Amino acid sequence: MKLGSDISTADAAKAATLKLGHWLKGAFVGAALLAAQTAAHAAVVTVPFGGTGFSWTQANPDSGPNYIWVAGDQWRQTGASTSFTNSNSLHLHLVYNGNTLAETLNMKAVLNGVTLGSFSITGGEYSEDVDFSFAAFSAASYELVLVATNTISRGQGSVSLLASGSADGSYASLSDGVNSVPEPATLALVAAGLLGAGLSRRKRA
Repeated sequence: MKLGSDISTADAAKAATLKLGHWLKGAFVGAALLAAQTAAHAAVVTVPFGGTGFSWTQANPDSGPNYIWVAGDQWRQTGASTSFTNSNSLHLHLVYNGNTLAETLNMKAVLNGVTLGSFSITGGEYSEDVDFSFAAFSAASYELVLVATNTISRGQGSVSLLASGSADGSYASLSDGVNSVPEPATLALVAAGLLGAGLSRRKRA
């Protein structure tokens, strides 16, 4: 009788282990599908800030190419062939090849007509990285404009952007398709995996 009891206990333990294994398998499959789906929606598109599609606006006819120091001066980059889906963040890497500022020049970044935020350029600064987060949007093209919002006093310098479009120059990286919320199809697959694990447990109970 004791032997039979021992066998029953062993069978129960084995069944419990199998149940746990099936449940973990279903959960693992669901988690893997969710991770794959999220990874597929985390691309970043990097475009040069300079070269083709770049323009510079300065009201003073005596200023050198790309130099700005007056409110309203701007550097503008457009890209008609680059589309974005559900983008919600922007990283700017700016390289200044000329900076004689003795005062701080304040700038704002505008993407497709929407102001993302502001940053400042100080004297002696030759590169900086700026990040912006914003409400997600989709577009078939982009226009990124950096606009001066104050005027540097006469004789207090100006700043120029390295706008060659080369690998060592300025660039912009825009998120493409970032989506932290799983899509319905992904949730359905996860649910199916967990349901399968649950049915397997019931069948073996």
